[in-house]
Amino acid sequence: MRRMVRHAALTVLAIAGLYGLVWLHDTALRDARFLDGWVLAAGCLAQLAFSVRRKLPLLPFGRVAVWMQAHLYMGYFLVAAFAIHTQFEWPDGVLETALWLLFTVLVLSGMLGAYLTRTMPSQIPSDGAHTQLEDIYSAQFALARRADELALSAGRAASVSISELYANTLHGFFNAQRNVLAQLLWPSASARRIYAEIDGVEAHVDTGGQKTLTSIRQLVGERDRLDNQYVRQLILKVWLFIHIPATYGMLVLSVVHIAVVYAFSAGAP
Repeated sequence: MRRMVRHAALTVLAIAGLYGLVWLHDTALRDARFLDGWVLAAGCLAQLAFSVRRKLPLLPFGRVAVWMQAHLYMGYFLVAAFAIHTQFEWPDGVLETALWLLFTVLVLSGMLGAYLTRTMPSQIPSDGAHTQLEDIYSAQFALARRADELALSAGRAASVSISELYANTLHGFFNAQRNVLAQLLWPSASARRIYAEIDGVEAHVDTGGQKTLTSIRQLVGERDRLDNQYVRQLILKVWLFIHIPATYGMLVLSVVHIAVVYAFSAGAP
């Protein structure tokens, strides 16, 4: 908490300092848009450095967590700098409007990403191994195949009950792709329903069938863990497909904007 307060205080001081410099420029009848514009451009380049740092985690340039904090609070500063630069007014040109919209998308996606990176990892169960997103499909397929083998290998006394359970419930559970919204709103709901059905079958099978159902229960828990990780890892990656293109689009348009501003300020047609 102390660190957050310190960083927030430094950000507020930086915003106040920029506003003070702009006020001094205006008082001296100088165009402050060049000042806050270059501050804004430099800040955007600094933000891009965080993306580079994430791709090179082994280099001795400080911890990624520290860079993340700097990236976050620099973002707050740039929101204020952008408001100062645009003088809190709606843009009136095509290029300026495009820049305004891209910056808005950039800020909103960044705020969403900050929230997701803080909340999503804590929603992934800490028990069990962590599986990378690209490996989850193959892991799910292996679980489905193992469940099929267990259902087929059940003892004669238990085969009917377990086969019915597998045909009516387990086959769909292990072979279907989980609903993303359902996994977010009601995590493990499907697994709990399966557990209840397994409990109902256990009372009607012999010792061998109970062992088979215990193994199937473990597979259900593993599948539920994979579904949980899949949904949350997917969300953590999807928001980047909005934030990163908006970042590079903003940089390209900023270069064009700077070129146009200096062309007209120099009296070029």
